[in-house]
Amino acid sequence: MSMTLLLFLWGTMDLIDGKGDLKVSKFKSSIILLIVLSVLFISFLSFNLFGINNTKGEELKNSLEFSLNKKFGVSYKSDDSNLEFAKKEESTYIKAENMTMIYNLKDKGEKLGELHLTKRTIDNGDVFLFTRLNNMTEKRLEGKLTLTLPQSIKQYDLKDFDRMKNRAGLTTYPSALIRFYNKQNEKGHLMISKNYLSAPMQKGYENGNVSKVRHLLSEDENIKIQRKKENIKLVIDFETTSNTISEQWILLSNKKLFKEEKNINYWIKKNNEHGRRINTWYTDKGPYSKMPKSVEPQTEDYMAYGRKLLMFKEEEILLQYKKTKERYFYDLLINSLVNLEQFRGDNKYWPTEVTSTWLKRSYGIKAPFIDTRFNERIALYLRGVREEIGIDNQNKEVINYADLLLKQQELNNVIKVKENAFYIPDYFSMKDNKITHTSLNHQLGGLQILLSAYVITGDKKYLNVARQIQNALDEQKDDWLTAEGDTWYKVMPDLQFGGEDYQMVTLRDLLNTIDYWRNAGQELSPIYEKFIRSKVNYLKSVDAEFSQEVVKLMKKEKYYYLIKRYPHISKY
Repeated sequence: MSMTLLLFLWGTMDLIDGKGDLKVSKFKSSIILLIVLSVLFISFLSFNLFGINNTKGEELKNSLEFSLNKKFGVSYKSDDSNLEFAKKEESTYIKAENMTMIYNLKDKGEKLGELHLTKRTIDNGDVFLFTRLNNMTEKRLEGKLTLTLPQSIKQYDLKDFDRMKNRAGLTTYPSALIRFYNKQNEKGHLMISKNYLSAPMQKGYENGNVSKVRHLLSEDENIKIQRKKENIKLVIDFETTSNTISEQWILLSNKKLFKEEKNINYWIKKNNEHGRRINTWYTDKGPYSKMPKSVEPQTEDYMAYGRKLLMFKEEEILLQYKKTKERYFYDLLINSLVNLEQFRGDNKYWPTEVTSTWLKRSYGIKAPFIDTRFNERIALYLRGVREEIGIDNQNKEVINYADLLLKQQELNNVIKVKENAFYIPDYFSMKDNKITHTSLNHQLGGLQILLSAYVITGDKKYLNVARQIQNALDEQKDDWLTAEGDTWYKVMPDLQFGGEDYQMVTLRDLLNTIDYWRNAGQELSPIYEKFIRSKVNYLKSVDAEFSQEVVKLMKKEKYYYLIKRYPHISKY
């Protein structure tokens, strides 16, 4: 019922009641008053959820205002179009709530693009704001996002992340941590990203599948801080060219994101010196990171970025949270849970949405497809996060993925070595049953999932499949080693070995898998010692640098003596 109609009813009650009983008139008056108040209350709630109250299709002026929390106001102004409210999307996740407001950008009735504003509220009260300006025309589109600080904020300072020229061709690090003060007391922190300008690209296939990437065009500093009398404002410029997308994120907290100065200093140093595995380009749909050259579509300058599943799991963030318990790392962990749940949707697994040209060339597999290693790492990561922050149902993803591995045996999607000895392929299509190669690190990862599922449930079906994979490794223990002593990367469906293996990844997996067999109460195969000794000696012969993660595992499993006097040990 519209407000206009309600007000009309309110003004014409006497006509409705005629000369009837006064009690009836009062009753109807009370009902109409109750309806009016209810509509006003619902409108009030709708306004306060994001600070905006719009109706679909409502033509606005070229600006809007909303609240990020009770203290900080935000406004957006479009320089070349009007804003028409399109829709609102709301969803609830583990320890977070999402609200997205979508606006059409219009000029004289023509749709030029869209503005997406996503407010992600963490259970501790901290708020992410993801802004996306999507230009759908050949014209330039520009806008300004302004964050107004409360008048109680008298001072601020910036903790700049820029300490060195970073990795060429890669996104770098946030613009700054801004700290707010009321007199001498810190009243909150704001982490603000750089601005990412990209062009969406996709390649379609005859079966209806699509591979999607973004061409990163620039990563820019676009923040100005304005101070007028009692007001401090942060102004962020959004500029797009033909058919491009401009994106930026901010994280606001009324408390300190970093309590200890040493922790933020370490994190800045880590970003500058060893930041390849640290996300910086966050969006409301997940982080974007540099894709390898062997994807399609690809750009001429090899600047294709995509939603790479391995980067959805924030392992470095989890490590830092365990060490420091800093609020910033907690917020990013919860953000990663939201991203992974969104990306998976109704599936029990996470598909890869970008086509690998060598997988396509070798096996005809195109996106979307299942990467066994990515899913295994995500399942274990989610279990680790849930354990660390105290979330129930910690093992759901591990069981789901273990069941998916068991399904491959049922479908005969395996590389058979002999009776009761097989490998599960590294990749499988979501539409075609094509058997691909298998790599040592993928098999070790699969063993970790299956043994975890056995420990959790006690169901021997997981242990039985794990044993059959281990039987295959045992049967081919000599074939897996190269003449130089390294491990081969893969074995093909015809049982031919080849490919240069990872240096630290497979060694880490060999060391980790020992613990999984131990926890399952099973006898350890002698191939682990054989492979570890051989691979370590090979890596030393080529002066490979050992990561701190691998060094710690070697100490744990009593293999540190192999590298005790070895000089090439990484700081990280």
